[in-house]
Amino acid sequence: HGIGKSYTKNFHSQVTYIKGEKLPGGIAAGPVTEDLLKNYNISRDNVSQEKFNSPEVKYYDDRNDYLTNEPTIVTTATALFVFGILGNR
Repeated sequence: HGIGKSYTKNFHSQVTYIKGEKLPGGIAAGPVTEDLLKNYNISRDNVSQEKFNSPEVKYYDDRNDYLTNEPTIVTTATALFVFGILGNR
């Protein structure tokens, strides 16, 4: 929480939204391709990351965006595994 200057602040997560808290150490699922994103009608409140998007790939730090901003368990689990292995050296 608050580590670094740029990190996901608005995960697509009911728990963080209801509790009004951040998700420290969480990893977002996105970005995704525009080809995938155009098939979904997602209403976003936060488009502050738009300036970093390309025509082909998009990411939005918005709690409504379940494609680009959902916490990913697979990536987080893999990161924990790698950190565990490196921590034993």
